[in-house]
Amino acid sequence: MKASLLEKLYLIVLRDLRTGIRYRGGFWMEVAGTFAELSTFFFLAAAIGGSYRPQGMDYFSFLVIGTSVLGFLAAGVYLFVNTVRQAQMTGTMEVLMTTATPGWIIILLTAISSFTARLLPTVLYIAAGLFLFGAPVGAVRLAPAAVVFVLSILVALAIGMLAGAMQVALQRGGGVTTLIATVASFFCGAMFPINALPRTLQLVSRAIPFTYSIHGLRATLVAGSSLGDVSTDIVALAAFAAVLLPIGTGVFALALRRARQQGTLSFY
Repeated sequence: MKASLLEKLYLIVLRDLRTGIRYRGGFWMEVAGTFAELSTFFFLAAAIGGSYRPQGMDYFSFLVIGTSVLGFLAAGVYLFVNTVRQAQMTGTMEVLMTTATPGWIIILLTAISSFTARLLPTVLYIAAGLFLFGAPVGAVRLAPAAVVFVLSILVALAIGMLAGAMQVALQRGGGVTTLIATVASFFCGAMFPINALPRTLQLVSRAIPFTYSIHGLRATLVAGSSLGDVSTDIVALAAFAAVLLPIGTGVFALALRRARQQGTLSFY
């Protein structure tokens, strides 16, 4: 009896969880790094002063949500490329291509597992920033935040598949992820509001999906915005997901198929 995709995803997540438990020393290093980063943001916001309120909220909350959301989504793109690269380096890419489950699906499930592993640190980061450091927040709206978050993950996976295709075809996926993270950190309003940019660059910001992810999650987690208040962000993210997911899936599957035909699956 063939296992379903959910059963396969469960087994992959379980494998990665066991691996993470064996190497849990890295968790405490990440906790220390998180506390240091939040402390830096806290005192930076204090130095700027409480009168500066981008998007109608205090600057510390603005920074916490912006940097954590962008970091999570950028990590998701990177983890997809890293999954492909690890399969190339260990020589398992050819094996994946001979299994009953299409290789691109196994890689996608592995990337989703890695993405899931990043979820808890991101939630703890936001919780520590907003509550441990005493940031003033309104009513947290979890339902609309969840909608924005899920759509953002779908978009990140789609972009990850496109970057993964670059890794398979050109062995340059790492450079693509670095470029994505750099561009997004400037244009998406992670550390400063996009209305601080010149009008032309604001148009660029609105063409990047992570801009809507950050804005929507700030609004729902800090400002207490309702589903209707973030409808623009939700519609934009849904449109990006509807376009990018089939493109990303098709391009990634095509890149794997061509690399297999050309004998370059293990090139990295």
